[in-house]
Amino acid sequence: MVSPWMARGALVNSSGGPSPSSIPVLMYEIAVGLQYLHSENIVHGDLRGANILFDDQGHARLADFGLAAFTDGPLAPTKRGGSLR
Repeated sequence: MVSPWMARGALVNSSGGPSPSSIPVLMYEIAVGLQYLHSENIVHGDLRGANILFDDQGHARLADFGLAAFTDGPLAPTKRGGSLR
C-alpha cells in the first residue's frame, strides 16, 4: 500500500501535542476514519498515536494497517473496552 507523504508526522511526534482547541476536530476525524473502516467490515487492530498521521492541512489520517483484519459481518459495539486482539 502506498500513501501520500504526511509532512506533519504522527500524533506522538508532534511537539507539545495538539492544541486543546484542535482536540475535538482531531477526535472527530479519527472517529470518521474508523466509522468508514467499520462500514467496510475492517478492524484497524493497532490504533495508537504513532498510527495517526497529519497531512499538510493538519487533518488526521489513519495509518499502519499491518494488523488490520476483515470481519465476516457488521461490527457490533462491545460493552467493555480493550483490544480485539
